[in-house]
Formats: sequence, structure tokens, C-alpha cells
Amino acid sequence: HDVCIEGFTNRLATPNRELAQMKFVDATGIEINSSRPTKTAAPFLFLEGAKTTNVTLMNNNLKKIDKVVETDKSFNVAILTLFNNLK
Repeated sequence: HDVCIEGFTNRLATPNRELAQMKFVDATGIEINSSRPTKTAAPFLFLEGAKTTNVTLMNNNLKKIDKVVETDKSFNVAILTLFNNLK
């Protein structure tokens, strides 16, 4: 809970195309900003669980990412905030 990730970069793509670069389950207060993930076939972020709330992606360079966010059926997509990201 209350996770802030700032300036995330990775040099290698995730080798397993089924695994997201980041995954949160029933987490609250997630903020990812000023990050530049590398190109990968997997989603950048996977959100799971009805208790997952307060998720913000802000000021990230997501140009190389095909699928930015993927969710399971119980996650409420309406609470996801995407602000000022390059895509």
C-alpha cells in the first residue's frame, strides 16, 4: 500500500510475454511517474482485485509500450488515473 515508483527504467524486455513488468494485487495508493519502460510484448502494468484503488500513472514516457495497463475482471477501471503520459 502507498507505493510510489519514480524514474523506473529497464534495459531488457520481460522474457516471459505473459508477465507484466509490474503487478499489483489488492493494493491502494499506487503512483508511477517519470518512468520510461522498454518495449515488451507484455503489458507494463497489471492490476488485480476489487480492493485495488487509487492508481495513478503520471508524466511517463510510454511510447515503446503496446499495452500499458491490463486488468482482471474485478478491478474497477474507472478509478485508474492516466495523466500527461507520452504514448
